[in-house]
Amino acid sequence: MKLNIHLVFMVLFLIPLCIRAQTNIPKGTIKGKVVDGESKLDLVGAQIFIKETKAGTSVVCVAYICLLCAIAILKGISIMRFANYKVFLFTLAVCVSCANAQQADSMTYAAVTLPKTEVRYIHSSIIGEEIKIFVSLPENYRLTDTTYYPVLYLTDANLMFAATDEIIRMMQIGRELPQLILVGLGYKTDNLSTVFKLRSGDLTPTPIPDPQKLGWPTGGAPRFIRFMREELFPFITKNYRVSGDVGYAGYSYGGLFGLYALFHQPEMFKRYIIGSPSIWFDSLVTFKYEAEYAAGHSDLPARVFISIGGLEPRAYTETATTTNVKQLEDLLQSRHYPGLHLQTVVFERETHLSGVAPSISRGLREIYKE
Repeated sequence: MKLNIHLVFMVLFLIPLCIRAQTNIPKGTIKGKVVDGESKLDLVGAQIFIKETKAGTSVVCVAYICLLCAIAILKGISIMRFANYKVFLFTLAVCVSCANAQQADSMTYAAVTLPKTEVRYIHSSIIGEEIKIFVSLPENYRLTDTTYYPVLYLTDANLMFAATDEIIRMMQIGRELPQLILVGLGYKTDNLSTVFKLRSGDLTPTPIPDPQKLGWPTGGAPRFIRFMREELFPFITKNYRVSGDVGYAGYSYGGLFGLYALFHQPEMFKRYIIGSPSIWFDSLVTFKYEAEYAAGHSDLPARVFISIGGLEPRAYTETATTTNVKQLEDLLQSRHYPGLHLQTVVFERETHLSGVAPSISRGLREIYKE
């Protein structure tokens, strides 16, 4: 009789858990696979990740089962008979309870996405690795096959693509910018330490000991600029309707890379956003590049926007970044290049990091100004 009472209690305990677990699982066809050490269940319209039960929970389950078996022995009940329903049902109930308790933490929801965007990958034989390409298309891009658009290339896409894309769309609402294609250059990893290491190798012009003292590589800008010209540009031209109006946007080391391109292959881009450039790199080597260019050229046909944060020397780099930018501005103005349209801005109350957004928004307005 007591066993029957225990059985009734167990069933009454199990049924609500099963019903609750069932009602919380979206309907759909389940397909199981293992991803990164987890059992991943793919459902139509939902994904459930069931993680391994914590060790503490497992210990409690085993201890409770042992306790039940001990009670059965003391009462002279056959262990096999006892296990036929009581242990099995309770164990199942505990498992359902554990899965149900973890469901809120395990359920994944739809990711936040950017409209009209896509990701492509290019394996570069020049760099020797696969580059992740972020692409944002104009609102009506798919509605026509005859319109060609300006293209803006952005480095540090892992960090800056989403913000830049949304700034562009917001400014286009007020017709402050033309419809354009944004192409971000990034890396397959989402690990920030790895991203910083890779960008250091790709965006700096000379191979010197890492100024950050983290052992990062440097000096890959000549190789990276080749990758853009010989591999990236043809890929974008083949796959997207881009016009000959090509722009560049970069910040920090990306700004340094922009200046390297400006003084070595200025014809690559007709518009430049150069935010907080690391002019201090390698003992101000950028000024050497500027002097070499000036010695062999009488014009620099480009629209160039350069920005710097007024609080940068105190807040981040501890170098004379504002002075460096002012000196570069004076040099370029003194060359009297007829085709150069230069705008330099100091964001007085911004640091190196807080200056990213104003650099992009102001820079876009300046370089695309009619």
